[in-house]
Amino acid sequence: MAESSATNPNVFDTTAATFVTDVLERSRTATVAVDFWAPWCGPCHALAPILEQLVAHYGGGLAVARVNTDEEPAIASQFGIRSIPDVRIVRDGRMVDGFVGVQPLARLRALFDRYVTPRTGEPPRTSEPPRTGEPPREPARNLIDSGRLDEAVAALTATLAQEPTNAAALVDLAEAWARKEELAQAEETLARLPPAETGNRRAESVRARIQLTRDAPAPEEAARLAASAGSADAPLRDLYRLAAHELLRGDAARGLDLLLTLLKRDRRFEDGLAQRALRQAFALLGDDDERVGQYRRRMGALLY
Repeated sequence: MAESSATNPNVFDTTAATFVTDVLERSRTATVAVDFWAPWCGPCHALAPILEQLVAHYGGGLAVARVNTDEEPAIASQFGIRSIPDVRIVRDGRMVDGFVGVQPLARLRALFDRYVTPRTGEPPRTSEPPRTGEPPREPARNLIDSGRLDEAVAALTATLAQEPTNAAALVDLAEAWARKEELAQAEETLARLPPAETGNRRAESVRARIQLTRDAPAPEEAARLAASAGSADAPLRDLYRLAAHELLRGDAARGLDLLLTLLKRDRRFEDGLAQRALRQAFALLGDDDERVGQYRRRMGALLY
């Protein structure tokens, strides 16, 4: 498809240096399909002519920005690309949809019809009529809360390409990476926070999530640890790891109770692990959670 970019202005290669102009700014006036591909990828070459047919069909309403993942690994990483071909659809500076693998032309036309303005000048067709006063895209926060993490990463990456020091977007992106268990990416994102923002409460919540995720067992191991957690001689490290699992994926109150049990049994274990973990749990849950005040008082009663 490299040859097509030379003959069709709506099919072109993009790089990290030109991505904002090629994709984000262009998506304000046309739909942009970001095609993640590589020269060695057979399915990528099979998809290329189908995308070209779509570009021709929409007559300027659709552009294809091609990202060679071998040459632009940073963009692929930011979008969480795991297999190719992977196509992300961008409108108005935000990712709105996408697909993976080779798809038939008819299916892709049905998909792109939702987002591309037809040549007749009609508004883009959508599966549901727009609601008056409702924003056209879900905020990244809603995407995170609903578990649509890849979409959140893409949307926040797009925001940060335009506003690199946007602290709220950086923390949201770090949280999305942490929830995906891409912990190195989460830490790298937090490291980009402006110095004045590094200690804010939401950033501390993400740091707590990162540490707890590192220490939490896999679900099958958590089941084994839970079976022995009630024993008086259950290993203290196991209690902590099970608590981390419960805080992240299960019953937060159960996780807090396990940490209190650890604190009762040995407050000096691993240089005060129970106290540190309780503070991490409080940061994770946030001060608005009514359990935080309750368990802080219980922790204080045990310590003082």
